Amino acid sequence: MKSKKVLLFFKGHVAAFLLFLILTCPLKVFAIWESPDGSMDIGGSFRSIAGVFDYTRLPEFYSQGKKKDYPVQTIFRFTSEGRPSENISFEVHIVQSNDFSIVDESGNIYTSQSSSRYRAMDVTLDWHKDNENYARLWLDRFNIKYSFPVADLTIGRQAITFGKAYFWNPMDIFKPFEPGQLDRDYKPGVDGFMLDISLGDFSGAALIGVLGPEVNIISGFTGKDSTWNSSLYGSALLSRFYTNISEWDFSFQAGKVYGGYHVSCGAIGEIGFLESRIEAAYFKSEKDTPVFFQSPGNLSEDYLAGVIGIGRTFPNTFVFELEYFFNGAGDPDNLELSMLRSVHGMSLNMSDQLLGLMLSYEIMPVFIARFGLIYSVSDHSSQVLPSFFLSLSDEADLIVSATINYGKNPYLYQGSIPRMGSEFGSFPDIMLIEFKYYF
Repeated sequence: MKSKKVLLFFKGHVAAFLLFLILTCPLKVFAIWESPDGSMDIGGSFRSIAGVFDYTRLPEFYSQGKKKDYPVQTIFRFTSEGRPSENISFEVHIVQSNDFSIVDESGNIYTSQSSSRYRAMDVTLDWHKDNENYARLWLDRFNIKYSFPVADLTIGRQAITFGKAYFWNPMDIFKPFEPGQLDRDYKPGVDGFMLDISLGDFSGAALIGVLGPEVNIISGFTGKDSTWNSSLYGSALLSRFYTNISEWDFSFQAGKVYGGYHVSCGAIGEIGFLESRIEAAYFKSEKDTPVFFQSPGNLSEDYLAGVIGIGRTFPNTFVFELEYFFNGAGDPDNLELSMLRSVHGMSLNMSDQLLGLMLSYEIMPVFIARFGLIYSVSDHSSQVLPSFFLSLSDEADLIVSATINYGKNPYLYQGSIPRMGSEFGSFPDIMLIEFKYYF
C-alpha cells in the first residue's frame, strides 16, 4: 500500500512537469507577447510546489493514523493587460490550479472560509475532484480602469492593498497575506470599485466599495448558492486619505467592512538610520455570532489591533525587519475560538501579543538566504521560517523553505476532547520546494 502511494506521488510530479513543458515551450518563443501598438500584452507564470507536511506530533488534533502528507500543487496564471485608449485600461488574470495529495486519513478538523470574503461573483470551475487530485479554474482578477484628469476609477475584481508593515497589516482588510507567507507575488482580487483621487504629488483620497456574502461558520455562504451572492453584512464601503509630511507617509481610513465598522491610521518614515512604521486599527462588531465549539464565545467582537516595526537595508545587502503586534482579537485562554476567528478572517493570529523577526542576506547575486521567526509572547510558542532563493535565470526561480513549529502540543481534555496547547505548537511542520517560471 505504501509503495502504491509513493508511485502516485511521483506520478503527480511527472504530470506537473510534463504539463509545464507542453504549455510553456510554445510560449517561450513569444516570452511576454505585446501587440505591435503596445496596447495589450499577454504573459503569466507557472509554479510547481512540492511539500512534506509532518503531523506525527499532533495525534490529538488530527485523525488517528495520519503521519505525513506529500502534496504537490501546480499553478498556471495567465495574465493580460492593455490600454485600448488613452483613458481606458484593463487587467485579466486566469488561474488554473491542480492539487495532488496523499492523505492517510481525513484531514484537519478546521476548514477556512475566509477565501470567500469580498467576492460576490462565483467565477470558479471545479472541473475534477477525487481522493488524490483536485483541479480548479477561476478568474482571479478582471477589471477595467478609467483615468480622469485627477482621478482613477477601477471597477471589477482587483487587488487592493493597504498598510506597509512586514508581518502584520491591521489596515490591510481585503485578503491580507498571512504573516509567514513567502509567496506574495500576486494578491487575490476582491469585487468592487476604487476611486483614487490625487490631491497633490504625495497626497490623495480614495473611496472603496467592495461586495461580498456573509460566510457561515460551518457551511460557507449563507443563503442559496448562485453565481452572485452579496449582503450588507459581507460588503464594505471605505474612505481613505493619505499624505506626506516631513518625509513621513501618513494614512487614515474608516468605514463599513465585513461584519462591522473599521477605523485605522498608519505612519511610515525614518528615525535615524532605521525605517520605522506604526499601524493601529479598531473594529466595531455589527452583531454577535455565538460559537458553541468546545470553548463558547462570539466569533466577532470589538477589538483594537496595532503593530510597531523597524527595519533596515544595509549596503552589503543584509536586511532585517522587527515587529511587535498587539492583537485584540486573539484570546490565548480560548485558542479554539481564536482559531475559528483566524480561519474566518476575523483575526490575523490566535495570540494577543506576538513578535516577528526577518533576516535576509544576498550570499551571491543569484542566491539569497532568509530567516524568519514569529514568537507568541502569550503562550511562548514559535514558528521558525528558514528559506533559500536561487535565481536560475531572468524568468525562473527555485525556492526551498521550511516552517518549523515549537510549543505545547494539543492534548485530550477529559480524555476525549482535543484542545490546543499553544498557537504554533498546534501546526504541523512543513518542508517545501517551489519552482517559478515567468513567461
